[in-house]
Amino acid sequence: MKGNMSAETRNPYTEVRILNCEARPGWRSSDSRCRITTFVLEFGFRILPVLLAALLLVELASGCAGRRAKAYSVLPNDGDIGGATARARTTLAQLYPPQYRATQRAIITIGRKQFVCDGVLTVSPQDGQYLAVISTLGLVTDVRVETNGAIQLVRITPLFREAWSREFVSRDLRQLFAPKLDLEVVGRLPDKRLVLESRPTSDALVSRCIFTPSGDRLQEMEIARAGQRLYHVSVKHCHQFAGFPREIPSEFEVVAPGYRLELRTAELAVFEPGAARAAATSRP
Repeated sequence: MKGNMSAETRNPYTEVRILNCEARPGWRSSDSRCRITTFVLEFGFRILPVLLAALLLVELASGCAGRRAKAYSVLPNDGDIGGATARARTTLAQLYPPQYRATQRAIITIGRKQFVCDGVLTVSPQDGQYLAVISTLGLVTDVRVETNGAIQLVRITPLFREAWSREFVSRDLRQLFAPKLDLEVVGRLPDKRLVLESRPTSDALVSRCIFTPSGDRLQEMEIARAGQRLYHVSVKHCHQFAGFPREIPSEFEVVAPGYRLELRTAELAVFEPGAARAAATSRP
């Protein structure tokens, strides 16, 4: 067998340096096997994000075909909820500190698959919301929602398609951590909980916030169209972090076509606008 063992080629896709497979007299098979094994391992680590992205696409497509639940049936406003409405508006406006940084843990369920991610969310009145999502394979996506509602994808990776960041991540970010404030009271549920609702959008979508009967705590959110629920949020737990006088929603469960999200705020640092860091705490 003839060849040059020192000749090298470069694979432009994997950027892994591999040796020419031709051999020469006296070549050692153990060296060749070692090089081939190294190449296979490195190639596998580089192709894995692409395979995971393809898996996510298949699972999301299959999940989107699932049956949608009915939206809540709201009883008409009986005119005796003025005080509760005022408290609900205050609760929504003061739901979070005006400026903070939160570390989050999330489990995303798509079909029968689960993915674990961490998130770092930074919020300020000047810059809006900035979220970096990280998995065990590295950075998944960077998303910024500006104060005017514009979505900016700071970084796109093979683990997450641009359309998913715009459609899913930005929606969760705005719905959970920047709910609409221009809501109108529409009435109560049969269990007496208070419901505030946005005006319908051009495509007939309405956003709802469901509060305790007194209006002092947010419990659920939903997006609906024509009586069908398209998106639902349950506030599972509230926690008071140092530096902020009130409890804030710290655990959520999101159910949407194609996926389910369980999210928990593990740490939160509160900043005073224009001042240095005030406090940072970890939940027990």
